[in-house]
Amino acid sequence: MAADKNSSVFFDWANNPLIPDNWYNYSYSIDGGVAVTGTTGFSHYQVFGMLPGQSATLILSAVTHPCATQTLTCSVPCGASAVTPTFVPIPTVYCVNDVAPSLPNPTNIPALAGTWSPSTISTSVAGTTNYIFTPDSKLFPCALSKAVTITVKPLVIPVFTGIPATVCQNSTAPNLPPNSSNTPSIVGVWNPVFVDTSILGATTYTFTPNSGQCDSTTPITVDITVVHPANSLVKVDWTVTNAFADNQIITVTATAPGNYLYQLDNGPFQDSPIFEYVASGTHSITVKDFYGCNTPMTVNDILVINYPKFFTPNADGFNDTWNIFDLKNQLDSRIFIFDRYGKLLKEISPSGTAWDGNYIGNPMPSADYWFTVEYTENNSVKKFKSHFSLKR
Repeated sequence: MAADKNSSVFFDWANNPLIPDNWYNYSYSIDGGVAVTGTTGFSHYQVFGMLPGQSATLILSAVTHPCATQTLTCSVPCGASAVTPTFVPIPTVYCVNDVAPSLPNPTNIPALAGTWSPSTISTSVAGTTNYIFTPDSKLFPCALSKAVTITVKPLVIPVFTGIPATVCQNSTAPNLPPNSSNTPSIVGVWNPVFVDTSILGATTYTFTPNSGQCDSTTPITVDITVVHPANSLVKVDWTVTNAFADNQIITVTATAPGNYLYQLDNGPFQDSPIFEYVASGTHSITVKDFYGCNTPMTVNDILVINYPKFFTPNADGFNDTWNIFDLKNQLDSRIFIFDRYGKLLKEISPSGTAWDGNYIGNPMPSADYWFTVEYTENNSVKKFKSHFSLKR
């Protein structure tokens, strides 16, 4: 039979020193099939009747040296006979816990036999898996393996941001977005479709995702409460603890009474209308409705009066002089400064030049000094006496 590389293999051991003889025993099998044995005086042997992709294994020994054996394997090339499995398309993207179809059989003719690894599609865990079909190498030695990539997406719980928990009665209704705030977003519909701000109380709005998305089956609900606004703000009053008190307190009264929040200067809003330990100087108070239903009202120029507890006349640019600057707008106020023996050292005005720590041009020593101040509070003339420290 003529040699054909597509149907036979040729073994040649003429140059093999391990089998030194002129007669040889041989035994060969094709792809592990039935063994064929014989004897030959040639230093070569050709196995015919093979198919592309099949392998022949030859066991060879010299007749006079039967213990010296050699095993040789040779395959018929597949060449144009190589076959790639083809399949009916199946979905390659699933959601966690989806029911997936069975992995398909090849559609090649003749049909290819083989196995899948893994053998079934699992959707229990999110991720990407390659499922590989491997043809039976004995029946279809020239058939190639083929992979199908399956992606399992995680379930997404729709999340919505920016939907207010409370709205004011008869105010502009907030929109209920059809897309969740997640990435990727979930698209769906709301029931009820629109927010009704005409009816006081809480209403539950339920979001139902459209089909075909990897969303959680748990219903998504949002409660929106329609509240009645507090009575419209007409006026904001306040009281301040007497000047020079250790704990300066501002108490706010909003008219008409309602549910309000209160802010001192640029600080945080609070429920209480009372601010304690307020620093001296000019402040502002802002009052707004708890739910933001009314326009906030701000009152400025709330004066808290106190005095510096010390000064350091060392010309470093910090606390070099002493005065009660909180009274600078009371032009009639007068301040008298004494030493500890009651000697008058200086008379100053809150709106004038501060004391520099000198007496008749001479620096006074570090010590405590006393003062009295006359001022007006709540349309009454008052007098206050205390002391402060001079530090050098």
